[in-house]
Amino acid sequence: MGSIDSRDLLAGSTEPEDRIQGTDIDFGDFRVRKYQRDRQTILEFAGAAGSGLWRELERLATRCRGNLGIDLSEAEGITPQLVPVLERIRKRMEASKRALFLCNPPSKLIDVLTLRGVAGMYTLVGGSSSPSSLERSPGQTECATGPPWTLGEATDLALPQGSEGLARAGEGVQHPATKSRKAIAFFDQSLKRTELLERGLNSAARCVRKILPLEEPSIPGYRFAFTYRQSEKVGGDFFDFIHLERGCLGISIGDMSGKGLEAAILMCLAKKVIAIRAQGWGGSYPCQPQEVLSRANEDLHTDLDRSSFVTAIYAVLDAAAGTLRFARAGHERPIWFAPAAGLDPRPLMTEGMALGIVSGNQFREQLQEHLSEFNPGSRVLFYTDGLIDALNSRRVPYSRDRLLKKLCKVRPEESPGEILESLFEDISRHTGDGLPEDDMTAVVIARD
Repeated sequence: MGSIDSRDLLAGSTEPEDRIQGTDIDFGDFRVRKYQRDRQTILEFAGAAGSGLWRELERLATRCRGNLGIDLSEAEGITPQLVPVLERIRKRMEASKRALFLCNPPSKLIDVLTLRGVAGMYTLVGGSSSPSSLERSPGQTECATGPPWTLGEATDLALPQGSEGLARAGEGVQHPATKSRKAIAFFDQSLKRTELLERGLNSAARCVRKILPLEEPSIPGYRFAFTYRQSEKVGGDFFDFIHLERGCLGISIGDMSGKGLEAAILMCLAKKVIAIRAQGWGGSYPCQPQEVLSRANEDLHTDLDRSSFVTAIYAVLDAAAGTLRFARAGHERPIWFAPAAGLDPRPLMTEGMALGIVSGNQFREQLQEHLSEFNPGSRVLFYTDGLIDALNSRRVPYSRDRLLKKLCKVRPEESPGEILESLFEDISRHTGDGLPEDDMTAVVIARD
């Protein structure tokens, strides 16, 4: 079987499709096999699953003219970043009344689809999708451009037939009514596993939501608003409002590395540790943000593995004095703006590394505090990187520059809630129909 170097394939976008039919394509970190039969295409991927594999998957799927089967059973390291790619492919296939099915889906793929709540949108197919793995038999026929397919029970590809005009995949493909016992057992097992996972995720999502604030604080002369949107059923972002002595208010916002249940569990731990450290100060004045984060880092450092960390901000709003003091542990810098004064939005610059990476003085020495006068008419935005990293269909992020330009347009009379509503509408216009790949959290504080 022939081999084509990935540099040749990526050098131009006008290569004839028959160059890659029935061949192995080696991209270094991963390989692609493409088989064509009648109006049915099978794309089989093996190797490291990353951004390069996802781009090639979407590129090849876009070039497909008929029904499409995707086999990721040999892909290593499947993550939730795959879901937006599959969703774009699925919607294009549906719009053109063609069938998309997932061959031999690994449990990790089923998990990430379930986490995003879209597992029910896909046809999952058991059995072998790779012609090379099938043995010859008397019921065998030759593919137009690839190895032979085995007909009968050995070929277990069942395409949905509900849409009128949807082309059948070929004589060797069975109708859902004649699925083999193997396929039925596969679907039954997957359904039970999915239902169990779904119940666990729903329970975890309820627990996570309970620990996050449900309403804004009430402080005379100040207004608050927040928006929290997780990319999966359970998210890794957190925010908190902590009532302190002398009428002060603690504000924390953070982002846990990683995804899924593990990130959600560690997020809950980080949020609670910061709150305890903020309230556990024995002095007559609320604990300084630098001290809170330093102590929280010592608590978390022993509980996080080497690949896990938390970016966070802890701030103290002194309503009576009209000041905002904060420290930043590797998190996105807050943005201060004052529409009534005609001042452009600007990030508040401080240094600091994420929680859980190093301990002791090495962390404390990196951490800086910032004190701002919170004059009437001032606004401040705290946010997680999911806002600026939100991607459109061309994989272009929303970006920090676009965020600053959007805040330049804020009118003096806009409330914090209206500011966030307009901001997230702008992000949605940028991303289109794509699912968010990361959690998005934002908090706005305004002094009237």
